[in-house]
Amino acid sequence: MLTGSEWLPELTGAVENYVPFWKGLLRFLIFCAWCWVWLWTEGSALQILLALLLQFCGIWALCLLRPRPASRSHSHA
Repeated sequence: MLTGSEWLPELTGAVENYVPFWKGLLRFLIFCAWCWVWLWTEGSALQILLALLLQFCGIWALCLLRPRPASRSHSHA
């Protein structure tokens, strides 16, 4: 039985075997575009405002959580 960090690569590998990465990304992008079209045509002003706020917060969180390279200015020689 797989535990902890061992099952995640196994799971992602199984998903990639079923749906290649680019196809999954393409489907996700098409779904997002379809949602935005629906939102702009059928949504109220409040729904549009909330969607823009959520998108901003998501992009901001991705920027804050992205891995950063280690700083080389603090070398301990």
